[in-house]
Amino acid sequence: MSSTLQLDLEAARTAQQIVAETPKPAADLENMLRRALAVLQEQGVFAAILYLHVKEKERGPKVAGSLFELLVNFVPEGTAKAPVDGRAQLKFLTDQVLTDLQTTLLVKQLWEQTLIYSRFNCKI
Repeated sequence: MSSTLQLDLEAARTAQQIVAETPKPAADLENMLRRALAVLQEQGVFAAILYLHVKEKERGPKVAGSLFELLVNFVPEGTAKAPVDGRAQLKFLTDQVLTDLQTTLLVKQLWEQTLIYSRFNCKI
């Protein structure tokens, strides 16, 4: 299986997990995911995590945690366990992701796909 297909599969699995494990109503969750996706696309991965922890305190940290669990297998300098705390997540980004442009772009693309799939999963 090509790595692109594997990334897509993991994004789909994580999207299903986000919707299944995040408190509802689905319309509110979808709106939060849409806003997080917009921040990610316009400002980048660091800003997206800041947004999830600061502006979406009820559900954001759970979504951020799911996004980080997805990274463990794909970031070259990954860790055995995804950081849970917001500050640890930001440190992981600055130490392991943002130092390399290819890794940063991979993470951005992977998170975008995951958030898009999550938004549409809310409609099911």
